[in-house]
Amino acid sequence: MTKKWVREIEESLPDTFAVVINSITEMQDAYAAYERDSKTCYVIMSKEKARDGYMKRPAVRWNERRNAFLCRDCGRTIEMELTDDGSKYRVPADALFFRRENKQNHKCEHCGSLLWTVLRPEQNSCLLPVHEIVAPIS
Repeated sequence: MTKKWVREIEESLPDTFAVVINSITEMQDAYAAYERDSKTCYVIMSKEKARDGYMKRPAVRWNERRNAFLCRDCGRTIEMELTDDGSKYRVPADALFFRRENKQNHKCEHCGSLLWTVLRPEQNSCLLPVHEIVAPIS
């Protein structure tokens, strides 16, 4: 459907061009093309792609002294629940706890603050060690 919109825009509007984008990089390329040309630029993104949202990273702090991840707002230790032989207990969360956002690690259980934030395009959390993904406490 989006390719049809590109064709219709370019056929019906003079001095225009249109592009379908699927990423922020493609948006930056379209903007660069717009700056180089005197034509009006239309950028089209499908609603499915727009719903994908944005990449996130943990927004917790690592504290060397406590050897634990802390909430940025209340400063309390983030804990995870473990089960051993039917017994449940809580321990300080490890890096694997923040591998993917889920119901258990979405908010601080103490103050309700979000434990995830936007991952900027220049960051790549797959390549960063855990202590660089989360901001250390000074």
